[in-house]
Amino acid sequence: MKNITLTEFDGSFVKFQSSIGNGIAIWGGDESPPEFCYDSELDIDDTFQWGENISHVNESKTSIEIVDEKIIFTAKILSYEKDGILT
Repeated sequence: MKNITLTEFDGSFVKFQSSIGNGIAIWGGDESPPEFCYDSELDIDDTFQWGENISHVNESKTSIEIVDEKIIFTAKILSYEKDGILT
């Protein structure tokens, strides 16, 4: 993802804005990040099960939203690898 702008830093959490939406992430650095624009890759370290925390939607746009204190990602799955990685 390109052009992620950090908007707020709170402990180890950062709020960010991007062209596809806003979100909250964990900052992995030792120091608080400068307010700066980043190119970044988002890793979602979770187990996904159809119908529980991943489902089909009729959306053609990619987005990130915070709804009821949960981050909602909408994206196209390009591939499913043998080790369970979705890209």
